[in-house]
Amino acid sequence: MLSPKLVKHGLLVLAIGLGMSIANAQTVLYVDDDADLGGNCESWATACKYLQDALAGASSDPTVDEIRVAAGVYRPDQDELSIVFPGDREATFELISGVAIYGGYAGLADPDEPRDPISYVTTLSGDLDDDDDCTAGRDPDSDCCHIHETYGGCDPQWCADVVDQYDGDENWCSVGWYSQCVNWAKEHCYCLCPSTVDYTVENSYHVVTASGTDATALLDGFTITAGNADHPPPPQGQPPSVHRYGAGLYAEDGSPTLANCIFAGNSAVDAGGGIYFDNGTPTLTDCQFTDNKAVNRGGGIYSLNSSPTLTDCLFTGNEAADGEPLTGKGGGLYNEGHFIPDPEARLKLTRCTFTDNTALTSGGGLYNEGGNPTLTGCTFADNTALTSVRWNVRHGLGARIN
Repeated sequence: MLSPKLVKHGLLVLAIGLGMSIANAQTVLYVDDDADLGGNCESWATACKYLQDALAGASSDPTVDEIRVAAGVYRPDQDELSIVFPGDREATFELISGVAIYGGYAGLADPDEPRDPISYVTTLSGDLDDDDDCTAGRDPDSDCCHIHETYGGCDPQWCADVVDQYDGDENWCSVGWYSQCVNWAKEHCYCLCPSTVDYTVENSYHVVTASGTDATALLDGFTITAGNADHPPPPQGQPPSVHRYGAGLYAEDGSPTLANCIFAGNSAVDAGGGIYFDNGTPTLTDCQFTDNKAVNRGGGIYSLNSSPTLTDCLFTGNEAADGEPLTGKGGGLYNEGHFIPDPEARLKLTRCTFTDNTALTSGGGLYNEGGNPTLTGCTFADNTALTSVRWNVRHGLGARIN
């Protein structure tokens, strides 16, 4: 992975070579996935098509303090400057101290329309191949699926072979199930039938990273989805890869500010399906964590030796439920604070809601180990720990619940 920060000094030369000139005097950059290639990011009319190019420009130019992003879907392996490369799972949107990134604009469609993240959904997606949503063409009752089940399940390659064999044959309609299979398979053959195929294996390890940032690194008004931190376990005696943590956002020694963000459908094979914090003081306001999953700890968030402050945040449908041995803890949030030097540093939750989260062992909603969290005006309902005790909250001796 090449970070925008690593190409700081050579970026403008490369940009000029591509016919792009990100002006030094510019303080706001604009991004719209409906824009044409070759934009200089200086206005909606000349917006950059890819967020990575604007991030690279902001990293190279200290006068840039804001990036505005129009509704659309942005993937971290896409850019025009060739700083990242298609299919690179290590590519990530890297937050920058001193730069505020706002989603929720109409962009080219209506440049004068006020920002509205609810109406103009702006998504940062780790689904690099754009193939995770393979449900539209499935019909479990079709003859095609039944014939596949005869052969042990729906095999995408087998369906593709059928298309190659029968497409263009004027007699294929008479074969019955082939008429359905070929018609649908032309559009989405590997999405056709229920399948055990995992379409997330090519997804980004971390959709967003915020390591080394301070509170001036702001992400506001985005949906962060489809991260998949599934790096294999290390050889015996070796440390695990960071790519097993923080599928939606990974922050080591980072203290970003997150507001009005939705973390949904991210998955980590170890900890922090939605977010992984390590040794930071991040601030989150009006954020939602929905249907994220970690195998071991913290389906929504895993916080290690950090002091996050969360206000008006929602955790629902998150899981920490598959660990072996029985280690799935903290379906919504797992807070671990054994080595925080400041005794007043702690997880602070204000008016946060935890509902319908699940853990395999303990802390369906929240699991605390070693830290001393403060909870004020929070709601816990219908969270479940599947084995041992049905915990909404499991907390340490120093916890404060108001």
